[in-house]
Amino acid sequence: EGVSVDSSAQLLGVYNVSYEGASFLVKIAAEGEGSRISTVSAAGQELTTGAAGKLLAQLRQRLG
Repeated sequence: EGVSVDSSAQLLGVYNVSYEGASFLVKIAAEGEGSRISTVSAAGQELTTGAAGKLLAQLRQRLG
């Protein structure tokens, strides 16, 4: 819903996405028996607010 994947490095679990006019990286990493999903700016800083925060919230809701 409104997310486009501009490029990816699937083996590394990194996706460059655009959402709500913002571009950022989505990183997926194994963590214990599950996975950790994080969003990161082009400068390498973790993002938790704005468009990235909204996307993370939607993913949490849908993935349970």
